[in-house]
Amino acid sequence: TGNQFITKGIHTLSNTAQQQFTTDVYSRQRIIGVFGDATLSYRNFAFLNGTLRNDWSSTLPVENRSYLYPSVSGSVIVTDALNLKSNVLDYAKIRAGWAKVGRDAPPYSLNDVYTINPSFAAVPSASLPSTANSPDLKPEFTTELELGTQLSFAKRRVELDFTWYDKRSTNLIAVITTPPSSGYLAQVTNFGAIKNTGVEIDLIVRPVRGKDFSWDVHGVFTHNENTVTELTSGVDRIQMAGIISGINPYLEPGKPFGYLRGTVSARDAEGNLLIDPVTGWGITADDEQMIGDPTPDFKMGITNTFRYKGLSLNVLWDWTQGGDI
Repeated sequence: TGNQFITKGIHTLSNTAQQQFTTDVYSRQRIIGVFGDATLSYRNFAFLNGTLRNDWSSTLPVENRSYLYPSVSGSVIVTDALNLKSNVLDYAKIRAGWAKVGRDAPPYSLNDVYTINPSFAAVPSASLPSTANSPDLKPEFTTELELGTQLSFAKRRVELDFTWYDKRSTNLIAVITTPPSSGYLAQVTNFGAIKNTGVEIDLIVRPVRGKDFSWDVHGVFTHNENTVTELTSGVDRIQMAGIISGINPYLEPGKPFGYLRGTVSARDAEGNLLIDPVTGWGITADDEQMIGDPTPDFKMGITNTFRYKGLSLNVLWDWTQGGDI
């Protein structure tokens, strides 16, 4: 609560002489969009879908606030198209899709504005934030290509769903640190681009399928390669939130997102460790290097489900390989 406005026309709690509050935050954002969706099918075995969307966002500059993004996907049920009848292959489907998605900025990321501070001795004051905004922000876009198939064998005793994807995000909007000499500690900007490529495998096997007892094995495998492909002009790397002294996550082109960078031991040209002859301790190299990749090599989970009449038992086995922490 706040009583007695100090300056006429500034309707904020911080512009009152008598206050009792913890924070005073108000944000407003407006998005207008149009969307179209069309689906075609042929003899119920071939399908084609397309979408088109355009948004106008108040959080982007006038020249960039309108952004268009489409998608298209198709699938063919091969067994129906070729009229396949087999005791081995029950169902076969192939699919492909391409999509582009746009994203705007958080509210009030364009212009630097003064904040009214609590008054001192009935004298109001104002200050600029420590994070600089950017008046030329562009919308963030993510495009993804996905290919996949669904297969079923031996009257659904084995079912396989396989997906390969390539996902690329550009003009990423985020807050990055800046030198204090700039007058700010951070800045909202389009900092770069990231690529994700990987596979997802979903496999179901039913070894036992009886009237009273059944056993299902469901396995999921994922592998993803995450790479920073571009940073804003003139920036070689960006430090993310600090963890401990000497080890911090970074963004750098050609390296995994959030790779760990820290101090390493100095070595000679042949790779031998350099030792301080006085202390006997190893010598630390002058420059920090990559010392860890937080991205796992793969993740896998296997669930065994046993059913006997009205009872069921689930056993989950989860495995994450790699990923430095």
